[in-house]
Amino acid sequence: MTKKASPLLIAGAIFLFLASIYLLTYSGEFHAIDEVSMFAVTENLVKHGTFNANQMLWASGWLPAQNRIGPDGNYYSKKGIGQSLAASPLYWAGLHLPPAVGLVQITMLTNVLVTALTGALLFLLLLELGFSLRTGVAGAMIFGLGTTAWPYTKTFFNEPLTALCLLASFYLLVRARRKPSSAKRGALSGLLFGLAVSSRVANLALAPGFIAYIVFIEHQNRKPGSRTYRQVAGFVLALLPVLLLLGEYNFVRFGSPFDNGYASPEGFTAFLPTSLYGFLFSPGKSIFVYSPVLLLSLFGLPLFWRRFRAETLLIGWIAATYLCVYGLWFMWWGGWSWGPRFLVPLIPFLMLPLAGLVDTISWRSRLTQLSVALLVLASVGVQLAGVLVDFNQYLADLLARGVPAEETIFHIRYWPVLGHLALARRGVLDMAWLGWGENGSYVAWPVVGLLLVVTCCALLAGYRSARRPNSSPANAALVGFSLLLLIAATYLGLLRFSAQPDHTVDSDQLALVEQVRQTAQPHDGLVLELTPNHNYFERAVSFMNAYRAAPPYYGIIRPDRPETAEQEKLNERIASSYRRLWLMTEGVSAGDPASTTERWYNQHAYLVGNRWFGSSLRLGTYSLPAPGQRPLLTQTGDARVLGRQIKLRATRLSVAEGVRPTHPLRVRPGDTLQLELDWEAMRPISTSIKVSVQLLDWRGELRLQEDRLPVGGFRPAPTWKLGEQITDRYGLVLPDDLSRGRYALITRLYRTTDGQRLRTAAGQDHILITELVLEPPEAPHSQ
Repeated sequence: MTKKASPLLIAGAIFLFLASIYLLTYSGEFHAIDEVSMFAVTENLVKHGTFNANQMLWASGWLPAQNRIGPDGNYYSKKGIGQSLAASPLYWAGLHLPPAVGLVQITMLTNVLVTALTGALLFLLLLELGFSLRTGVAGAMIFGLGTTAWPYTKTFFNEPLTALCLLASFYLLVRARRKPSSAKRGALSGLLFGLAVSSRVANLALAPGFIAYIVFIEHQNRKPGSRTYRQVAGFVLALLPVLLLLGEYNFVRFGSPFDNGYASPEGFTAFLPTSLYGFLFSPGKSIFVYSPVLLLSLFGLPLFWRRFRAETLLIGWIAATYLCVYGLWFMWWGGWSWGPRFLVPLIPFLMLPLAGLVDTISWRSRLTQLSVALLVLASVGVQLAGVLVDFNQYLADLLARGVPAEETIFHIRYWPVLGHLALARRGVLDMAWLGWGENGSYVAWPVVGLLLVVTCCALLAGYRSARRPNSSPANAALVGFSLLLLIAATYLGLLRFSAQPDHTVDSDQLALVEQVRQTAQPHDGLVLELTPNHNYFERAVSFMNAYRAAPPYYGIIRPDRPETAEQEKLNERIASSYRRLWLMTEGVSAGDPASTTERWYNQHAYLVGNRWFGSSLRLGTYSLPAPGQRPLLTQTGDARVLGRQIKLRATRLSVAEGVRPTHPLRVRPGDTLQLELDWEAMRPISTSIKVSVQLLDWRGELRLQEDRLPVGGFRPAPTWKLGEQITDRYGLVLPDDLSRGRYALITRLYRTTDGQRLRTAAGQDHILITELVLEPPEAPHSQ
């Protein structure tokens, strides 16, 4: 007896084939700020179990805003949580791979896998509907390579995930047509539908159509006296908790379960006839222009209706809902993107009537064969234009010529497909492993070669599974071998990504991140200050790509004016949340007047020190007082004068994390002393003066020294006004190799021009702040 072909093995081969093709055209880079917003949530979700996007505070001035400040002061993405949830396993894996594997690059594999899974699932759905094996494979391949599903594998947009979840939910319902009603099956379908809603809340408008379809199925399968509508109950009961969790998510972000974060001018304000024309007929956003093969769906619709009336009605409901809901959206064209971005989830459903046509038409007519072949080739050609070139490049070129990007929607002369092909001929490509142009060409042959082998093995596995089902163990082994090759090729590609032109890893940045990772402690935080006159979008993404350290971080743009009330509030909130804070700056030296963020921290925190990485990156370390912490030692006796110019009015000393007050102060190795020195100018000062804080042991030998300009360089002595009090803060970390005993903490002042020390009236070149008693470190707790 001849065995039937294994659908699962063929579906696996389809997945591997599509995934390998998508990886060949992979770019590994973000194309829009929407993607960065969802990635930021992914990062915090994996690392900290939080949902904020504080890494993107630099984008708070963008219009329309991607994120919004929540009631708790954190910055939250307005995007659905679904994409971040789906990408979390890949991001988690990236944290455990070598630093050469970029976190952005591995997370950008999400839509590669999602779309390949959608193609495999579409194949299984077509078989479930009763179509032939050949039609199922053809439908999956046309979907995967002949529609805009392919270009969107290069992005981190959430439309591909929405398509997979909706199709999976529908697939489970179709499988229930000839089976008894099952609450479990309905619940699983409802959960998948809920994940689609969590990606884009607009998908909730599809729920009535799905529920009506389930009711029809259960009515059709009902037996006299049997309980019915269990599947409907399972679907609804599974969907409700998802909606409640999304309401809670909204409450955490924006203070209301019904607030998704969108505000004016964002809303459903578009003129529907215009957007419908754009979605269906315009050269720049028509679904049929960007996926010409879908024209066959229109011809196949009557045939599909005869066999699957309920399914046709549901597909019609999905299509009408998408066209109307997104047709009313103020930016219905999807912003800067490739084709009709918002209609990508609709494409796999439109493949069903197309399959109905392919399965029933006569292939004996050469005209039919030629017409279908031309449509398929045209569709693949359009997708190649989309995957070869970054859509931003063409739109930016138009903008540089004074042509708004919206002109591409209705004017054929600006049709992006032709523009992309022209850029591709010039070598302006958006591919990680392949490039050509005026500056030469490159091919990452180890990666490309392995992926081509996977492609061939997947084709062979699929062919053998269809033609030789009796060899299922060998076919399964071939599919498994192809999967291992795909994993190996992907890993090798991720390792080699930074070696490709234009993808060079910033070694200084990697060293800085590694320093933070190795020395991080609980209650640490980091502020990433980006320079306004640089491409801060790229710098922020570059840091996201490399940042494997645990401490949460805030990405801000260096203010170009004195601190505003809003900036002051942000600094206070960040400072109150951590006990130690790193400040990363680029291209500025300590005390630069333009660095207003650094000035604030030097005035309100205790600077431990600065460390340079290369010639431009600098990492400042600050110790912050614990809530309610007060200085343990305060000296406000007779003011002591140095050089007859500068008076030390008071000193205050405490220990980070707090220590019981004693005199002399008892400390341990590794403690951070928080010292404040209050200076006052007695007469005008014309020369630059440095402050030196030193720790001397009982023999008078120097064990710790910190020299810097007052207030970290922000208040040089010549700027002091008579009678003005200058508070100078220092964070001093006691070395681990200090032995127990008494130590003296002193301060000295000296001129930077000649190194001459300022002396007191008694002739001393220093002032004793206090004595310390160093105790041995605490013994570790026994387990």
